[in-house]
Amino acid sequence: MSEHSPVTDAMRAMIGKEGEPVTAWDAVCKAEIRRYVQAVMDDNPIYWDEEYAKNTKFGGVVAPGTFLYRAFRQTPGTPDPLETPTPELLLLVTKGNVP
Repeated sequence: MSEHSPVTDAMRAMIGKEGEPVTAWDAVCKAEIRRYVQAVMDDNPIYWDEEYAKNTKFGGVVAPGTFLYRAFRQTPGTPDPLETPTPELLLLVTKGNVP
């Protein structure tokens, strides 16, 4: 692996591991999922077509995995993590060239 890879050994060690379930602080609705998949231009009917989606193993409309970045946003009033970045974030952002 390249020594300049942003993927650390700690990150690699987490591959395949499961974490505890996390619940979003704000409810997610089908219209929100539909707008998201339209924005990313993913026309898979499992994301918007209830009739199609009910016959899948999920039994209904689901959100794409990338929707989690949008759904699990910070609660109002949460400090911006970029204002006080962690050492790991600094290394990632500066590609190892921490001032």
